[in-house]
Amino acid sequence: MIRILLMLSILSGDPDIPVIETEEVLVTATKLREKGCSFVTVIPVEKSHDDSLASVLTNTEGTSAWNYGSPAGFSYASIRGSTGNQVLVLIDGIRVNNAEEGGFDLSAVPLSSVDRIEVLRGGGSSIYGADALGGVINVITRTPGLGPSTTVQASYGSFNTGSLSVSQAGKVRSLDYLASVTTKGSEGNYPYDDPRMGLTKRENNSFFSLDLMGKGRVTIVEKTKVSISGDIYGSDMGVPGDLLHPTPEGKRTNRRGFFSASVAEKWPSNGETELKAYFLSQIREYYDNVSVPEDRKDIYRNYGTGVTLRSEGSLGWNSLYCLLEGRDEFAHSTPIGKKGRTTAAIYVNDTIDPVQGFIKLPLSMRFDLTDDFGSAWSPRVGFLLSLLKDLSMKGNIGTSFRAPALDDLYWPEDAFAKGNPLLRPEKAINYDIGAEGGIWGLRAEVAYFRNDVRDLIQWTPGAKWSPINITGTTVLQGVEAGTAFTVPHASLLVNYTYLSAKDGEERPLFYRPAHKVYSRIDLGAGISSFFLDFQYVSFRYIDLTAQNTLPPYMIFGLGAAITWKSFEVRTRVRQVFDTALTPLVSYQEVYLYPVPGLTWDFGVTWKQ
Repeated sequence: MIRILLMLSILSGDPDIPVIETEEVLVTATKLREKGCSFVTVIPVEKSHDDSLASVLTNTEGTSAWNYGSPAGFSYASIRGSTGNQVLVLIDGIRVNNAEEGGFDLSAVPLSSVDRIEVLRGGGSSIYGADALGGVINVITRTPGLGPSTTVQASYGSFNTGSLSVSQAGKVRSLDYLASVTTKGSEGNYPYDDPRMGLTKRENNSFFSLDLMGKGRVTIVEKTKVSISGDIYGSDMGVPGDLLHPTPEGKRTNRRGFFSASVAEKWPSNGETELKAYFLSQIREYYDNVSVPEDRKDIYRNYGTGVTLRSEGSLGWNSLYCLLEGRDEFAHSTPIGKKGRTTAAIYVNDTIDPVQGFIKLPLSMRFDLTDDFGSAWSPRVGFLLSLLKDLSMKGNIGTSFRAPALDDLYWPEDAFAKGNPLLRPEKAINYDIGAEGGIWGLRAEVAYFRNDVRDLIQWTPGAKWSPINITGTTVLQGVEAGTAFTVPHASLLVNYTYLSAKDGEERPLFYRPAHKVYSRIDLGAGISSFFLDFQYVSFRYIDLTAQNTLPPYMIFGLGAAITWKSFEVRTRVRQVFDTALTPLVSYQEVYLYPVPGLTWDFGVTWKQ
């Protein structure tokens, strides 16, 4: 039964406040030190008042999250209609997607350790290589130093959910440091509507997590800095199963270890060169019940090591960026045994600025060579045209790809499924074009995007579930629009995404809403602040017949905070409604996985 749950996790790969930056910023997702032609949303987490990475991302134009129940369920991101496996997730610029399953569970990142989130919408393979077919999410954790300061955060909310985070940042001579510990737990026994039994409690949905993070940065000489970073994360949780296949004694444990070290040198004189190495370990265990012997557990061990050498600088009207990368990914799991993938890559970007202040032309090319599916070229060209001081147009065209996950290739034949070692990588051509501008406190952006995907990998039913390359071209296209209006003590944000997602036979893809709207009002005066937000998500297809759907829903949220000296007290409530404005006890983002309709939390932050 646990293998069925894992297959559902694999199949998930098939089926805040967004800020429009108005000035030059460091956008690490695109590795450009200036506002460029990419469509990037930068989300400062401290201002979002959300409780999970998935909920922050859901409020962003072009981005959705698929939640397999809360709080112990998986969460995967989708950008511009992509699958979870087509979104590359980075933590501080280092990929954390594991090669075995392909995606990354967003629920395994404690939000208290995050400074901001950068979302690159559109193909990013010309920068980061495999798995950035839909886009890139770069989670930037807090920076060492900037102190000394101590921060304590505590919260309590629905279903006996509580969290505590303590961090210390400071500077000792030439050493900047940061250390934090975060713990979170929940009983998770929320009510839900069961179509067979009526109102029921979600059992075996508890979880407990602990995260330890440390960072240090030493200035050796004026132009040389050495940085180290480490993170250990662990969680234990129940696995309740779906509504048709409950697992009342199922358990899952997650363990993640991460370490990186880098040396950065101010060379050339108008740029920087950095050498970085990292190691990543992700271990997951499943078992159906507490009596399962150790040798019968499903264990998934994934390891990644990598080295990058990057250099950037400018020469005349050219801004140059070069990267060399070597990466080894290795899986040792119960289903597929020992499998791995080694990648070597080179990336070059040249941003041409022939008419300074009027037009920029970024040109990118990346070459990836792997030991299992060969090589891939990923070119990209864009433009940024500054028509007026506060009005610009931008656009891009490029290619991207996703490598088959090791489970896709090597899943052993069992009673339910089998892998396909003949799978080809997914390949896509990405297009987008748009405009942005502002006047008198109003900022607006609109964009059209299109992603033509060939050889889409999809697990399909038959005698057994198995992945195949879908014939024809899958077309993901749509429109993103966002606006933000700010006056003293108040702000308004609205964004909208239209999405058309169809395979080569013109059949709609699973779980892609055609319409998504998010809006938020913030008010502040003195020590008090308030916010009201709203989200609408249209219906989503759940099978290829285009007849069975999950209904649309609306979410209203209300929050308030009081800040006095070193303390902040905040509270938030969130209720889901149907389109008739009837409050819902539960709703579903993924079929047969209920999510609670009403949640609330109360929190306190102390900074010194």
